[in-house]
Amino acid sequence: MEHGKTTDNRLHYPAPGQATATPAQKRGALPHATGKDKGRGRTAQRQQSVRTACDAANGILKCRFLPKFKGALQPDATAESDFYWALNLLALHYGIPLIPTRHLGFPYNKALALWEVQQQLAMLPESITLSAEVSDEGTQLLLATETCVTGALYYIPLIPLYHMQRDAKRRACTQLLLSACGYLCHIAGVPNYRDEDSYLYAHYEIMQEWLEDDPESYTPDEFSRNTSEVHAAKTIGDIVSRRIWNPCHLNCYAIRLENFRAKDSFEQECYEVAKELYELWQSYSHRSIYNHPGAAQHYFEDEQDEGDSEPFTIIRVQEYVSFAATTEGWLYKRIQENINSEFNECGTMEQPEITRIFGRNSPTNPESLDFDNRLFDAIDNLCYLLNNYSYENPE
Repeated sequence: MEHGKTTDNRLHYPAPGQATATPAQKRGALPHATGKDKGRGRTAQRQQSVRTACDAANGILKCRFLPKFKGALQPDATAESDFYWALNLLALHYGIPLIPTRHLGFPYNKALALWEVQQQLAMLPESITLSAEVSDEGTQLLLATETCVTGALYYIPLIPLYHMQRDAKRRACTQLLLSACGYLCHIAGVPNYRDEDSYLYAHYEIMQEWLEDDPESYTPDEFSRNTSEVHAAKTIGDIVSRRIWNPCHLNCYAIRLENFRAKDSFEQECYEVAKELYELWQSYSHRSIYNHPGAAQHYFEDEQDEGDSEPFTIIRVQEYVSFAATTEGWLYKRIQENINSEFNECGTMEQPEITRIFGRNSPTNPESLDFDNRLFDAIDNLCYLLNNYSYENPE
């Protein structure tokens, strides 16, 4: 007898399956095309992108927003008439177009017109600042302040001129430049670094004292080279200064211009500079870098508020316009560092400036800054020519 084992004598049939629904009708095939079937070909050209005519995000850059005006609109027919009278005079003088703004109502149209005119003045080559004022009689005035922007050191090197005179090929060119420098000294008032009352004279003396008092700070070669630079600055500077101050160069200025024939592009540029300075002498014989008939009163005077304890520092014109020994080498580099340190402590720079007044019964406007602009451009060109003259190996 076997325990744990049972015998199932029942017949085994598969379980009855669930009845299926009516089979779905077979989907018909797509009709064939009449032509030959072609697959999708490959091409290097991408799908053409679809985009708007312009970048929507950049549309705001083309918008113009009117300036804000704070305050209530108070119509004033007299003030509005005076303002537009002055505005038309200013636009006529500077030759700038005006947009129609009078229909917007006073004083909002005044604010908008001033903003538009200032944008037009900024496109002119001159540096002009516009402001609106009211006279003591209550008349609307427009003040346009023109400034001759300098912002650089106009130091005319004399050592290259000395070496140019020693070159026989440049003798006539040197004589012409001596006449030009004679005008700058005698008429235009450009100071010389060899004059004891000049600004640069003290800097050259200080550098010589520093060099002699501390020779251990330099190697023997450096000390010898720096000493030679100081000696050349004094010796050559005295020689060229005496030549420049000789009145014969001014007396022969016109004759030298008439007889000069340039041999190359360098001499032609020297001739152009000398001619420009001579024309300034003939047109503005009474003018120098120190005076201007139409300049504001504060141009050559320090301004100081009553409550200020420290004096108002200003960079004078005789400090950034002068004759110098050279604009390269150890000596000039150290002097330039000292000058930059002093200028960084100053508040502003003395620059030629005039103010034009436009309005009803306004005073006569001063003359232009033609002399100042042309003079500084000519000095800048003269500095460039002398600084780039290779006197070590003259042609």
